[in-house]
Amino acid sequence: MEVLIHSGNSPQKLVPRARIALLSDGTRLNGEIVQEVGVALPTVHRWQRRVQEQGVEGLLSDKTRSSRIPALVPEVVERVVEMTLQEPPGEATYWSSRTMAVAIGVGTTSVCRIWRAHGLKPHRVRAFRLPRDPRFTERVQDVAGL
Repeated sequence: MEVLIHSGNSPQKLVPRARIALLSDGTRLNGEIVQEVGVALPTVHRWQRRVQEQGVEGLLSDKTRSSRIPALVPEVVERVVEMTLQEPPGEATYWSSRTMAVAIGVGTTSVCRIWRAHGLKPHRVRAFRLPRDPRFTERVQDVAGL
């Protein structure tokens, strides 16, 4: 552990852990270790416990954590895909990620991820849609002479 502490190539997150382990030999109080290493008391307790349970290997590995955001349920993903393939509500010409997110009840980023995973690009639909201009037919008649 001395080599780990004094090596210039060791990851910096491992150095305080190794120092805590070395200083926790029973001759120093935890408060002294906190001041010398410059970490909080719960951190000292965590790494002391980890060394007792797993040995030096416990210092070298981080525990994995679950994501704070739960994964989307497959039914929600399926519903987003189904609604994307249908006509958008109202006067819209295509589904935007915001309108889809409001309609389904998920975040905009989630909608974008689902579309990307399924290769959907609702804004690039290759179908002719009539403009929303109320005078469209009148203008077409003027231009085309129909």
